[in-house]
Amino acid sequence: MRPLVRLLILAALVTPTLPAINVKVTRVDEKKGRVTLLLPMHSMPVESAVLPKGEKVRLEKHSFYEGRIDRNAEQHRQRNVIRINGSDGKPSRFEIKKLTFVGR
Repeated sequence: MRPLVRLLILAALVTPTLPAINVKVTRVDEKKGRVTLLLPMHSMPVESAVLPKGEKVRLEKHSFYEGRIDRNAEQHRQRNVIRINGSDGKPSRFEIKKLTFVGR
């Protein structure tokens, strides 16, 4: 059952018509501009870096946010970009660096 759930989550990430993804922020490193997110059902940690480099991270640790895969980023030769609306209403863009599958 778990491989099926992971496959569905991965398919949701690459589907172009994906409406939104609920993410939970687990770690925030403001100095390096890195954030670790948990995707739906808390089974896939995602390590990401803020775009553009040097921009402020506007997310708080242990908070839930709504994110979307940024399809417009591919026009600027950037791939694997997730856009997350922060608590202040301003969107932040993060480049997905690493996906980890948690096995039990």
